[in-house]
Amino acid sequence: MESLRNAFRAYLKNDREKKRQYFHTAYQEIAELNLKFLQLASVSTVFLLLLFFLLTPFIITDWDMTPQHSLFLPVSFLFAVISICYGKSKRNNYKTIFILCLLYEITLLIFIILIDIFTDPGRPGSFFGPLAVALPALFILPLKLSYLLLFVFEALYITLAFSYKVHFIAQYDVFASVVGITFSLVIAQTILHLRSSDFDLRLRYQQLSQQDFLSGILNKQAFEEAAHSFLQNRTPAQHCALLLFDLDDFKNINDTLGHYAGDQLLRKIGDFLPQLFRVSDLIGRFGGDEFVILIKGSITVHTLERKCSMIQQRLHSLKLTGLDTDVTCSIGGVISHDPQITYEELFIQADKALYTAKGNGKNRWHLTE
Repeated sequence: MESLRNAFRAYLKNDREKKRQYFHTAYQEIAELNLKFLQLASVSTVFLLLLFFLLTPFIITDWDMTPQHSLFLPVSFLFAVISICYGKSKRNNYKTIFILCLLYEITLLIFIILIDIFTDPGRPGSFFGPLAVALPALFILPLKLSYLLLFVFEALYITLAFSYKVHFIAQYDVFASVVGITFSLVIAQTILHLRSSDFDLRLRYQQLSQQDFLSGILNKQAFEEAAHSFLQNRTPAQHCALLLFDLDDFKNINDTLGHYAGDQLLRKIGDFLPQLFRVSDLIGRFGGDEFVILIKGSITVHTLERKCSMIQQRLHSLKLTGLDTDVTCSIGGVISHDPQITYEELFIQADKALYTAKGNGKNRWHLTE
């Protein structure tokens, strides 16, 4: 029994972490989806209301349009216009879209309550229960906010139902609303769980496609794509530096100790390189024993020399069973102040610097500006 409780706690903790990561990492994707849902929902509401106004008199003979009915249409139309115009502006600001979606949900709930409660005190409500069930599927919102919104309006609905409706009708309306809210809580949890799990799976596949399978850092393709993107989109004030290094006598390590030992060495390098640079810097393996680092932001030759020294010191500290000599590397680097430089041009300069370092002897670096 205890093991089941622990497994359930672990599941809940993992689920909460997935949801937290989803809102933290995918906020731009969430904003874009919410804006599309808002456009679709508001336009659909306008058409459904028009259809409702046209057909209801033929279905319910004594039905009359109330002020809340007539006001619901222009308000829905206003949301449709705002969401479509905002979408065309291409801004997609998360906070703005979040506020628009929240206001739309609140507006829907207010009008549905007005229609269900105040149309006729002797007539049962039809819309609040179904709306409560459908609402969690409308937008991607944090669960706490969705639950708070539903509970607040459920309390309001119950209060108004018993205050303004015939008691016999009110009790059935309240029962239907409680059933709707109960289903909506389960649906909200399920939908957000599926969305966060799907995002987590996509993120894992993306990371696997970008990672070098041995060292765990960026592979060649992922590094080049990220470097191209940075250099193409950076501002003139953003400088950068590129370091290129490979191990000295790596072939001898593979030949004498075996490829497994060589793979272990590459894994250790992939472990310590991210510790020497910032999270914003790009670190990749080009294959074999060749590694590359793009340092973003202004950097001096002195700072870059210190980075080279740190790489070589960490390599010296690595120990392989059967290897009597230190692990060393040759490093070439270039600092760029040119805002128009391409990745290819930067790489060629760093590659020439690497060959210069190797020509001067092993365990050296050569830097240019």
